[in-house]
Amino acid sequence: MAETAGKYNGTLERIAILDSATYELVAFITSLSDDLSVAMIDVSNADSAGHREILPGLISESHKVDGFVVRDEANTLQNYDQLYAAAQARTKLTIRRNIYTSAGIPNVGDTYYQRDVYISSLSKTSEMEGAVKFSATLEVTGTPSTGVNA
Repeated sequence: MAETAGKYNGTLERIAILDSATYELVAFITSLSDDLSVAMIDVSNADSAGHREILPGLISESHKVDGFVVRDEANTLQNYDQLYAAAQARTKLTIRRNIYTSAGIPNVGDTYYQRDVYISSLSKTSEMEGAVKFSATLEVTGTPSTGVNA
């Protein structure tokens, strides 16, 4: 049985990146969003009586992550520097979007969403008298999968 039921606080949803054999949380995120789109194939023809006919085509997915830039050499969590290195190296990353406890542990019985992604954009914003922030877009490649936390 899933630990999380009904409505829940968005703070509990996090993204973790597979590093060697363990998933490391992306640290200090302020928002996450998922986008899924299905390209439509136009199959209109002379028999369509002037109406458009379509079929579903390729599926595209992306994740957007926003957060604070944190420089802490002792920090084992993923942050801007690790994302920047992965983007520069054009590294394919494996991520899991999951619901976590406040201690950063996946909730037992909850569904996770696993994807292989490439970083398609990464930006850092530094404003006067403001916290330095980052924004990353992760484009999904291949077939996504789901599982249940044990």
